[in-house]
Amino acid sequence: MELLFAFPEYKVPLPGGKRESQNDIYVIAKSNNNLISIMIEGKVSEPFDKTVLDWISNSGRNSGKQDRLDFLLNKLNLNQAQVQHIRYQLLHRTVSAIIEAQRIGAKNALMLVHSFSQTKEWFDDFAQFVKLFGLTAKINSIVGPYQTDGIDIYFGWTKGDENYLTK
Repeated sequence: MELLFAFPEYKVPLPGGKRESQNDIYVIAKSNNNLISIMIEGKVSEPFDKTVLDWISNSGRNSGKQDRLDFLLNKLNLNQAQVQHIRYQLLHRTVSAIIEAQRIGAKNALMLVHSFSQTKEWFDDFAQFVKLFGLTAKINSIVGPYQTDGIDIYFGWTKGDENYLTK
C-alpha cells in the first residue's frame, strides 16, 4: 500500500446532530492501482464515546441525534436494536471512511484503530462492533471486507509501540 495523502483532524459532515465526525487522521492510499479511504482513530485509554443507547438517551427533542443515527445505520445496513451497546464513535468513524471513499471514487475503505494502550483497553468494544458485520477482529490485523453502500469496508486494530508512552 502506498500513502498518497494524510490529513490530521479531518472533519466529515454528517446529517443530524451539531458536529462533524472529527477523525484523527484521514489517509488516501493506493493498493494494486485502487484507491482506499482510511480513517484512523488513535487511542490510549479513552473509550469510543458512549454506547448508542446512552448517546441517544441524552438527546433533546430537536437535537438531530435520531436523524444522524438513522443515517449511520442506513449506511452500515444495521438497525438500532443491533447497536444499542455499541460505542457511538465506532459507527461514525466507519461511515466517515465510507463517505470519503465514495467522494474520491474508491471502492475500498478502512476504519483503523491505532491503540497505544498497554492493556488492550477498548479492544473488546471494537471486536463487538466488528462482529456485527460477521467478522472477527484481531490485534495487528485487518479483517473484511463487508460490502455496504457499494464499498468494501475493512476494519483494523494496530498496536502501537508500548514504550512510546514511557519516552
